[in-house]
Amino acid sequence: MYPVEIKTERLIIRDLAVSDVQYILSIYRDEEIKRLYAWSPPTTLDEYIVHLQLDNVSVRAPGRSKYQLALTRGAELVGKCGLLIESEPYARGEITYMLGASHRGSGIATEGVGAVVRFGFEELGLHRIAATSHPENRASQRVLEKLGFSLEGRLRDYKRIQGEWRDSLLFARLATD
Repeated sequence: MYPVEIKTERLIIRDLAVSDVQYILSIYRDEEIKRLYAWSPPTTLDEYIVHLQLDNVSVRAPGRSKYQLALTRGAELVGKCGLLIESEPYARGEITYMLGASHRGSGIATEGVGAVVRFGFEELGLHRIAATSHPENRASQRVLEKLGFSLEGRLRDYKRIQGEWRDSLLFARLATD
């Protein structure tokens, strides 16, 4: 699908750009994110630029299946949100998100993720959107609960992060919820 631009009361949500990479890497380097975020991201600027450029190829591809979106407040980048689509016949997606430390607890995650979830259901026609959370990440779980996601269970040793197997909690929401 076309490049994304979603507006909310406080945010503009758009495709990530190479100019965003430095800030996103700073979020990944945050100790709390390293501990709670269930993904091993690229660690250098060059690695992340290559990663983002590969993602951006899908922006122009028919049947786009991956959205890496910047959460911006005015001209300021405050975080990111991803939506990975598993389309026909499944019509489902998985959402990820993170914010810079100074923006956590402000309601921005709920606002931004909520807008991307609506985009997934209303514009992309998804039937189901799932998310996983580290069992200790209560802030992320509260965001999902506020947005109507239901806890579906614990996935044991679901992801290997920094050489360590970690459980994840699985949340999901249906378009009919």
